[in-house]
Amino acid sequence: KQWYQRRVRANLQCLNVAGNPFAEGEYKSYVVAHLPEISYLDFRLVSTQMREEAITKYQDAIDVIDHNEKDEQKKQEKERARIAEDRMLRDAFVDGLKNGQLFEDMFQEDGDGGKLNQLPQIVETFDLYRSKFSKV
Repeated sequence: KQWYQRRVRANLQCLNVAGNPFAEGEYKSYVVAHLPEISYLDFRLVSTQMREEAITKYQDAIDVIDHNEKDEQKKQEKERARIAEDRMLRDAFVDGLKNGQLFEDMFQEDGDGGKLNQLPQIVETFDLYRSKFSKV
């Protein structure tokens, strides 16, 4: 939905809403302000003056939309990076590395390691190793 709205907002050049229930009252300046590429509205050329007045009138709303779109883009970029990193770790057969699961799996079936981990001086070393291992 967001992608479609951004694409329409960025590319729509001609729009006719005459006769539409939406087209009542002061709709023209709203439409011109929110559709930056629109050249024709209701079969009439959008003048530079009309565009400037509309943008001035709705600048706060436009700023909010732009801010929200940038936030959404950042979220999508982060998600794509996370997915790519997860794929890379899975392909390298270390997919549990980030959440510490790989470390736990390494020692899960080690009976001697569990006994050794009962000693107080080993617990600190084991925890230090776990934290350094997980940072990799």
